[in-house]
Amino acid sequence: MRRRYNPPSEFDPRLIVDPQRPIPKHLSRKKALQLQELREAYQWSLGRKRADRLKFDNPEKVAEFLFPLMSNLRVEHMYILPLDSRLRLIGSPVAVSVGDIDGVDAGARMIFRIALEADADSIIIAHNHPSGDPSPSAADLAVTRQVCAAGRLLNITLDDHLIIGAHGLWYSIRRERLDTFA
Repeated sequence: MRRRYNPPSEFDPRLIVDPQRPIPKHLSRKKALQLQELREAYQWSLGRKRADRLKFDNPEKVAEFLFPLMSNLRVEHMYILPLDSRLRLIGSPVAVSVGDIDGVDAGARMIFRIALEADADSIIIAHNHPSGDPSPSAADLAVTRQVCAAGRLLNITLDDHLIIGAHGLWYSIRRERLDTFA
């Protein structure tokens, strides 16, 4: 089942989340000021969220958090969210791998290296589909099974694997394909 996230802004999310990206010269003064205010609000919310230690107890929260970062990427990226025993984010999302337009090469070794360095009790992995369709491929399901199995050996739970599409669409493998986690 596909889920929709409605972005709150007319700006490209990458312009908001990346303060190093230059403000486009074609924007009017008013729009440039609005973009700067959005950047400041986003940076403030990140600091607040880190202080509050965001709790990711459902996939909607994860999708809402990751959508501005991942929805408009032109190639696949995989991120890991290391969590403590209360499902609160430890630090910030960590990029595991950058792939091509049709896949990302991220194995359990790299994923769990990051989880162990963060002293995570559990993790959530997420990647994007540049095509916009968040439906999982056979490879996505295989990676989920592999990471679940490796996590059992290390006593680190894979809580979910989200796929971020475009236009507000996302997919939770745990919610829709629970058998993959067995």
